[in-house]
Amino acid sequence: MRAFKMFSYAAATIACIQFPLFANMPDSATETFKIEALCSISNAYATCHPQIRHDRLIINFPSELVVLSPEEVLDVKIYDSTRREIIRVFQRVGDIDFAISFNKDNEVWTGFVRFKNNRSARIFKAQINAFKSQN
Repeated sequence: MRAFKMFSYAAATIACIQFPLFANMPDSATETFKIEALCSISNAYATCHPQIRHDRLIINFPSELVVLSPEEVLDVKIYDSTRREIIRVFQRVGDIDFAISFNKDNEVWTGFVRFKNNRSARIFKAQINAFKSQN
């Protein structure tokens, strides 16, 4: 009986350790690109997780959730947030802002996705360009 209790305790401990790992697995299994960034659609930046699924760009801005098709994305500009200059070629810069203009309720809105990491910004740029090319 004691051996069974020890086995049950060990199994429960392993399950508690492993299940959260499975819950936090990336969405690549469902062919979704998801990355952490800072986002703003008004004036305050907050942590967000922009996702690109086959035909949808999903950004959870602090004030609202925006779901866009490739046709709804009008323009994407990339800025060095420290110098407020448009970036044409990636180099070592400060934070990188993606200004994404889109149609919403017959108005043009612009939301900002900010990356502190150049590698994440490069990955997002490749993903957003592939997404826009579906248009």
